[in-house]
Parts: sequence; C-alpha cells; structure tokens
Amino acid sequence: MAKKIILLITFINLFYGIYAMDFLDKNFDFSFDIGNFGYGMDFSGDETYHEFSISMANFFVEHYKTNIGFMISPFKFIGNILIDGYYDFDYLYFLNAGFYWNPLDSRNIIFGPFVSINYLSIENWSGFNNKRYIFNTGLQLIWRTHIKDGRFPLRILGSEVGYRNISGRDSFYFTINLDLSILALFWLTVIKGEAHDIIKENEEYERHRTGPFIPRDP
Repeated sequence: MAKKIILLITFINLFYGIYAMDFLDKNFDFSFDIGNFGYGMDFSGDETYHEFSISMANFFVEHYKTNIGFMISPFKFIGNILIDGYYDFDYLYFLNAGFYWNPLDSRNIIFGPFVSINYLSIENWSGFNNKRYIFNTGLQLIWRTHIKDGRFPLRILGSEVGYRNISGRDSFYFTINLDLSILALFWLTVIKGEAHDIIKENEEYERHRTGPFIPRDP
C-alpha cells in the first residue's frame, strides 16, 4: 500500500511538473545575459558624479500578455567619482532587482517605466554595508536582439533616466550601457587587427630584406 501511495505521488509530481513548465512557457519569457557595462552621471544638489557600473549575470522574466518584466542580478559594481573633487567611492551590490513595463509590442525594444533597487554591498572593498541602498525610478530604453532560439538576449544598447534616492539623498541621473559581449567582441577585433598588422609588417620586412635591391646574407 505504501509503495502504491509513493508511486501515485511520484506520478502526480511528474505530471504537475510537466504542466507547470508548459504553463510557464506559454505565459512567461525567461532570458539571461552575461552582463553589461555602463557610464552615467548623478546630479545631487551642488554635487555631480561620474558613474561607472558593471552588472553580471542578469536574469529576466517577462509576462507575454502584460509585457511586465522582472530583472534580478547577484553582482553589480558601481563606482562614483566626484567632479571637481578629490575622492571617489566604490560599491559592489549583491541584491539588484527591478520591475519594468514595456508598452511596445516588441521583444527587442523595451521603452517604458521601471523601478529598481540595489542593496547589500561591500564599500570601497573594505567592509560590508547593510544600510546603504539605491532606489531608482524613471524611463528606460533597451535595444537588444535574441540569439539561440530567442533565449539569450544581446543588449546592444541600454539607457536609464530618472529619479534616484541613495539612502535618503535625492538625485537625478542618467546612464548608458552596453552588453559585455559587445565590448568583448570589439576588444577581440582590435587584438585581431593588431596581430594582422604585425604579421603583415613582418612579411613586408622579410620581402624587402631579401628583395632584388638588397643582397641576401651569405
């Protein structure tokens, strides 16, 4: 009797899992990207900051019918440099999440309102900070393309503009970011081009060194 109950529970869980996956596939779009690199500026009263950021392992869930999406990332580095100042500060956040709505009926262009938060950080690579937070809200624009059967988005260009609250301090900000894959591809192209130039210069050198106007070495 016990074996039959265990077997019945196993089949119920199996079919429920299959149904749940079918339900999720029909109603939600799951996607992932390796991360992005961004630059922006933060305006708070008389102080203005340059901001550099790197976000790693971004996971997205979007509802097909409402175009409401959720994003979460376990790693986001934000570095700020005070313009006309003498100090900077760095933070590595471990809880990064946000909601957004895309009124456009497009998977490759997202343009609409969003809210996000960054929390739980290491400050200046020296200590853990569980009191500092960043709350953002405003408009975002993301231009991306999907590869590998549409499961992996490549964020060609992204931007945010809006209001920000950093642990009670009000500011306005904007950022522009690129997918890390784009930067990696650009870097590899540069390296490949430099290597090709070096090889071509060596070939030219060897050709002229042994050409008809320069005697060969004995």
